[in-house]
Amino acid sequence: MSLIDTNYHVYDNSEIKSFSDHRVNVSLVGQKDQDEKKQNTLQDEAVTLSYNTESQHSFNANNKKLPKALRAYLENQPSTVKEDENKDYALPDPIFNKDDDKGVTEEDKKTEKDQEEYKSKGNDKKQNGQYLDDEEQDKVDQMKARDEEVRVHENAHKAAGGSYAGAPQYEYEKGPDGKSYVTDGHVNIDIGKESTPEKTVEKMKVVINAANAPAEPSSQDRKVASQARQQLNEAQQELSKEKLNSSNKAEDKTAPTADATSSQAPTL
Repeated sequence: MSLIDTNYHVYDNSEIKSFSDHRVNVSLVGQKDQDEKKQNTLQDEAVTLSYNTESQHSFNANNKKLPKALRAYLENQPSTVKEDENKDYALPDPIFNKDDDKGVTEEDKKTEKDQEEYKSKGNDKKQNGQYLDDEEQDKVDQMKARDEEVRVHENAHKAAGGSYAGAPQYEYEKGPDGKSYVTDGHVNIDIGKESTPEKTVEKMKVVINAANAPAEPSSQDRKVASQARQQLNEAQQELSKEKLNSSNKAEDKTAPTADATSSQAPTL
């Protein structure tokens, strides 16, 4: 007796998530010396398929080089036969359940689950593509809020200070997401006296307004406003003196002068 046991792994291309295992048993009863020709023919039809991870096998039902048994089998498999008979029947790589992979640890599974949870919450991503955990996200949210607060504060100084204020300058810190956020800043402003008291008064008014421009002025802002106010007062005093002196000179020019006369003493 000769027994041929051929195993075929047939992949369903329309549903790549699974594949079926078909077993075909072919047997022939006979004596070796009596039916040696049939036995040899049957052995020629024996086909063994083994999966090779380095290559992908393709078979064509019309390929005359294939054994008859395999060719006939492929022709009777609707899940593997394509409409175009001239095309190859490809056996794709098998799809394995990730949980069955020995390389996946419990820690890996937990990390993947946590990442899905952080994604559903709308957490930001790190530079490596992973999502921030809740603690890291809280830190980033705080840094974003501080960044916006400082920028609004310093831009208010610049807008109100006009030509007397320089461009905002910032200090940065890197967050858990790898991005840099503003943590502090300042704007340089000129509070020096001008060439005349009148110009100094106008300038100090602008500086005071710029120092108090933010919704919540800092202690440094209030200090600059105080210095500018002192400069303003001194300039106003100088201006008052100048006006007083000018007024006195004008009065001296408009005052009348007395005539000198001689008197005669009466006689007795």
